[in-house]
Amino acid sequence: MIRQATKEDITRLLKLGEAMHAESRFRDISFSREKVTRLLDWLISGNGCLLVAERDGEIIGGFAGGLTPYYFSEEKMATDLALFVSQDRRGGIAAVALVRSFIEWAHLNGAREVLLGTNYGEDSPANELYRRIGFNQVGNLFSSGVI
Repeated sequence: MIRQATKEDITRLLKLGEAMHAESRFRDISFSREKVTRLLDWLISGNGCLLVAERDGEIIGGFAGGLTPYYFSEEKMATDLALFVSQDRRGGIAAVALVRSFIEWAHLNGAREVLLGTNYGEDSPANELYRRIGFNQVGNLFSSGVI
């Protein structure tokens, strides 16, 4: 089941966030539970979209995103902040359901398009997931490396 997150979900979402951080290319950069808590609370308070995937009463994944205007227009695009499913629950439909729910939220909130990104490189499983859902690659992300 996919649903909007509540403040009661923050503790579990923090644990998932720490797991996501540990798997990511950002693992050598500090993780601030306080900052992430503020972000989750801000999203839950109506400033974006924070979804959770539940199975058997347990939160197994989440999706965070929001709306932002194009720099050249008042029209809005929807973008992601994070998509994560706990490692032991991958391979099912949770990630697809989270993305589809975000797309629906974006359309209901006036987005012209949905832009999703990955920060895990060209081999990221999310790349194939987004293609299967119907997204097209429209750019690339370049990094100087952590300095």
